[in-house]
Amino acid sequence: KRQTHYFFIIEAADGLGNTGMVDNGGACFEFTTNEPADLYVPADYITIQEAVDHAWPSTTVWVTDGVYTGYGNRDIDFRGKFITLKSENGPQYCIIDCNATDSDRHRGFVFQSGEDHNAVLDGFTVTNGYEGQGGAVYCIGAGPKITNCIFSANRARSIGGAIACGTASELLVEDCLFTDNTATSAGAGAAVTDANLTLENCTFERQRAAVGAAIYSDNSVLQAYACAFRNNSC
Repeated sequence: KRQTHYFFIIEAADGLGNTGMVDNGGACFEFTTNEPADLYVPADYITIQEAVDHAWPSTTVWVTDGVYTGYGNRDIDFRGKFITLKSENGPQYCIIDCNATDSDRHRGFVFQSGEDHNAVLDGFTVTNGYEGQGGAVYCIGAGPKITNCIFSANRARSIGGAIACGTASELLVEDCLFTDNTATSAGAGAAVTDANLTLENCTFERQRAAVGAAIYSDNSVLQAYACAFRNNSC
């Protein structure tokens, strides 16, 4: 790892203007830091949230194949960090199982702290999520990039069975598969309100909602390119 060396002296002043300086006997003080490095789950941190919390900007958190569930592996919050969270071998092998029930609601991910397209979610299956909005992913006031993911069997009591995108968001979703998600009200695959949502090369299959089975848009900019819609129903 590359390292950075810091050398410094300490100078202090009180309210009366008295000053003092310590320079470690003329040698200065020093410490060394390592270059920020990628992190690995579970090798470095047991849960995904722990790894995200410890990641430096512009680094990647790699997640090993497996089924991830329980505390720290659902309701994952990027907390405004511009990092990439990526599975090692793709969504078929790296699964976020929210294990949500009607009385114990959980989703996979939340973006709510101003993340932009430099915050990337790449290569996960998110399943069995259930929330009021956004059973798998909830995005408000943020604009992350979601790519190469599968959203399957997630539910919303209101809108956005898989993804709900709210006020002032700029969400980009590409190369994703949406299957068997449901919403009681609207947008079983994705629902966007007062925000911008761009979909590229996504597939929506067997989505069920009262209105807008696959996608629901209200007072928003919705752009869909090269997307496929099959067997969705209201």
